[in-house]
Formats: sequence, structure tokens, C-alpha cells
Amino acid sequence: MFKKKYEIIQDAPAPISWDTYAQESYREYHDLLQTCGNEESVFQDFFERHPSFVPGAFELFGTSGHYPHTQSLIAEPQLNGGLFTRIPDFIWLAQDSLFFTPVLIEIEKPNKKTFTTNGVQSAEFTQALGQIAEWKAILSEPENVLQFYR
Repeated sequence: MFKKKYEIIQDAPAPISWDTYAQESYREYHDLLQTCGNEESVFQDFFERHPSFVPGAFELFGTSGHYPHTQSLIAEPQLNGGLFTRIPDFIWLAQDSLFFTPVLIEIEKPNKKTFTTNGVQSAEFTQALGQIAEWKAILSEPENVLQFYR
């Protein structure tokens, strides 16, 4: 179900500082926005390598302050629920003292148009909103929620 996308390297180089990481990763992200804005898969790969860019890790009902379960971002898990099979781009397993809540994340290509030149919602944006509505409908059914947790 889950694919391992890492390997443990003996005698690996020392980690870089957070400031260096932030500068380098922001530069890479900015470059991708300029050169690959129509390629969602490029951003999928970037977010897999830089999960700190993916929102939702600390947000259940406001900011929780608790790290996600296993401190892991899960990329493209296959979710089977009887009558549905879906593959979100990412899931954070968010948690706090009272709740455990999967946060489903669907990314879109950054250059996707939200509105037409006439100010009307674009078909691409309507499709993205439709994905959210579909997830809400599926997960509003208690049996689907139970299947999801299984």
C-alpha cells in the first residue's frame, strides 16, 4: 500500500541548517513556479521532498501545536471504501489531545485559472471544487468513515 521513498545512508553528510534549507527550498519552489507552473507532477515531487511546504499538518480546529501522527506526510495513498476508490495527493494524519483527523490534500497545477477574463469561475476551478465536494460527500457517510479508518 505505501511505498518507501527514502533510504538510510551510512556516513551521510551532516544536515544543513534550517536557514540554509529555507533559502534553497524557497529558491527551488520559486524556480518551479516560473518554469513548470502547468505541471502538477513536478509539484507533487517537490512537496514529497519538502513536506514543510504542504499545509494542514497542525490544523484540526485551529492550530493544534501537535505534530502529525508519526510525523509523516503520506503521498498518494490508495483509499478503498467499498463503493469508492480514491487517491488523494497527500494525507497528513493530524492529531491533538482529543482528535485524530486525516487531512486530505489535493494539489493543482499553480497556473490553473480560477476565473475567466469575464470574471466567471473557470471550468478548471469548478472541477477542483467538485473534487472537494466529492470527498465531503463520501466522508459524510459513517460507513465510509469506518472503512477509511480500517
